[in-house]
Amino acid sequence: MRYFFLIIGIGSTLAVALPAHAASLTQVRDLVVSSAPATSTSHVIQFTATHEIPASGHIDIIPEAGAFTIPVPFDYADVDVAVSTGGPYIERDLAPSASGSDDGIAVSSGASGSIRITLNSGTPIPVGGRVKITLGTLALVGASSTNALQNPASVGSYRIDIRTTDSSGGAVDSARAMVAIVSPVTLNAQISLIPPTRSHGLPSGALSAGNSSIEISLETDEFASCRYATSSGVLFGS
Repeated sequence: MRYFFLIIGIGSTLAVALPAHAASLTQVRDLVVSSAPATSTSHVIQFTATHEIPASGHIDIIPEAGAFTIPVPFDYADVDVAVSTGGPYIERDLAPSASGSDDGIAVSSGASGSIRITLNSGTPIPVGGRVKITLGTLALVGASSTNALQNPASVGSYRIDIRTTDSSGGAVDSARAMVAIVSPVTLNAQISLIPPTRSHGLPSGALSAGNSSIEISLETDEFASCRYATSSGVLFGS
């Protein structure tokens, strides 16, 4: 965000910082692998840049404080960043710190943590660029990921703030994604204690001599697995 200063003279000088502009990111979403409480899960955050994110600028991912937990080992290996400008997504190279070719990943861990992506000094993200940020074990590009964010312990809706800034920290765009944490769904199935009925067995009666193969079939009133044995007295479950 760029600032200009309004100077008011009333016996002394007062400087008030006012934002020149900041806009909302568009097409923002956060897809999670699991929405169960207190579960470690991967996030796939996507958005479209309203303004250019300049070279050496930043993308900050800020989970709601006191809700999501970023584990201590979480680092650049647990992050993927890809950008599409109308075609397929192109992965950006990542490292612990930014360089001329690598984006840098800085992580503040814990229950009030955040993740900062610093773009490399040569490649900005253009206006309209579609950005995909993968956090957690779904991050498969480059180094292998072994860590993921932990969901809040309670059911509810929680925010993930996304902010883009220039190299000096001035705001460019921002947005908020919401994640719903819900209790896992369970399925109760009844087990039938009544044996299934078998009917319409084929073939029946005497078989003609000289047959090299015989097709055997029957019907049941329940879903069943078909098994056979080449000798008598073999139990079905063996």
